[in-house]
Amino acid sequence: MDIMFSIIIPVMFFFGLGVAFRSIVSGTAKRESREAKKALAEDREANFSRSVAVPNEKFFTPNLDYLNIKDYPNIQEDIVLSRLFESLERSANKKMIRLSPPMTNFEIKKTYGVVNLDLITTCEGNYYNYIHGLNNFAEALIKREQYDKAEAILKHCIVDAQSNVSKSFKLIMSLYEGKKDRTGLSDILLYVIKLDTLKHDADLKERILAEAGVIA
Repeated sequence: MDIMFSIIIPVMFFFGLGVAFRSIVSGTAKRESREAKKALAEDREANFSRSVAVPNEKFFTPNLDYLNIKDYPNIQEDIVLSRLFESLERSANKKMIRLSPPMTNFEIKKTYGVVNLDLITTCEGNYYNYIHGLNNFAEALIKREQYDKAEAILKHCIVDAQSNVSKSFKLIMSLYEGKKDRTGLSDILLYVIKLDTLKHDADLKERILAEAGVIA
């Protein structure tokens, strides 16, 4: 009998575990199925939302002319800088939109109608291409110790284009730290703290301040 119980008890234990596991899996699958059906129904509803014209003021095309980038010394002779500038110039000539707060495809369709989805997502993509182009160009200038020009581009990126890409802030803070410019660093940190366009990007603001050593 003792031998039988020593065999039966473990078998029953593992059988019970198996039943419990199947129950959990089954419950999770049903919940996920309900959520998927709900999301599908909401998306289908959004596809029939009334189209609303996107306000013109939400779109913009940046102006790089005042930075005089094409007149920078050695830009034509430096292959890397020349290519980065050409890429930046191409992206700067495209219509852009910066959504604040960011919106999912479902939210865009619900707010502006499905016919505006491609327009908004394309223009938003143009915006991020432009921001990354500015960051890359400024980073290349920093490597070449052209700090003042890099600072001007990053200020344009952050203040004029209202970047919500953390690299923009990381580069300019690194630039100020390298120059030991405590005033510039202090100014950009105050700007980040007060920045209205980051009020919907709390995580980004926290990362920026953490990278600067302002918060733990």
